Amino acid sequence: GQATLRNYRKDGSLFWNELHIAPISDLSRQETTHFVSVINDVSERMHYQQAIEHQATHDNLTGLANRTLLHDRISQAIAFARRSTRSVAVMLLDLDHFKHVNDAYGHSAGDDLLKEVAARLRLCVRESDTVARLGGDEFVIVLVDLMQAEDVDGIATKITEALARPIQIGEREAYVGASIGISIFPRDGEHGEILLRNADMAMYRVKEHGRNSVRLFSPEMATMAIERFDMEGALRRAIERKELLLHYQPKIDLATRRIVGAEALVRWQHPQIGLVHPNEF
Repeated sequence: GQATLRNYRKDGSLFWNELHIAPISDLSRQETTHFVSVINDVSERMHYQQAIEHQATHDNLTGLANRTLLHDRISQAIAFARRSTRSVAVMLLDLDHFKHVNDAYGHSAGDDLLKEVAARLRLCVRESDTVARLGGDEFVIVLVDLMQAEDVDGIATKITEALARPIQIGEREAYVGASIGISIFPRDGEHGEILLRNADMAMYRVKEHGRNSVRLFSPEMATMAIERFDMEGALRRAIERKELLLHYQPKIDLATRRIVGAEALVRWQHPQIGLVHPNEF
């Protein structure tokens, strides 16, 4: 037989043993009389394997869970929530004006800021929750085992307050806010991909309305996203099909009542829905 064993020295330090054991029989080869075991210390190899596994599932810069581990954690949280009839919250967080920090102080300073943000986010949640970095300045927080969906409000407040404090970068202080979108299982989706997508929609709605705020996903957001996607596709075809019309609106000098210029305006005559309002496209 063969086994890898976790052992502890007298001083309490951990080490790993690889044990190989083989039977020894008597001269008749009918009975086993002894066993020979060979033990090797494989601590270095085990530590190397653990480091490789950690790199595969964690972000190198912040030490947070990466996308691979995030999907696994969301799946586990949903499976547990189904059995216990609890809720799971997925919060997608995007830092506001992070590019300004990179442009002003360099990418090294931006990395320091991301590490500090990661540390603050960890302090805002429980050990059982997951904080992950998707890449760039996007983070995801998975809140598990929520008694009710409203429990997420307090965590969102803690996060916005934590990120409102200045972050020291060298001799300077930087301020970053965050746009946060939230989706809730099972209300907003049954699977991790859907919850992430809906949280992303809610986050972009925050971006559109001034940033540095929190918004819960609502079904209307999905409808508007589909309508916008369809509108963009139809607009591209409108250019090819020459459905855009040019209108001129005169500009009049009120004192002399003479036309002194004109505004050139584009209008879209859609073949199915008629004249599309400019605000829509």
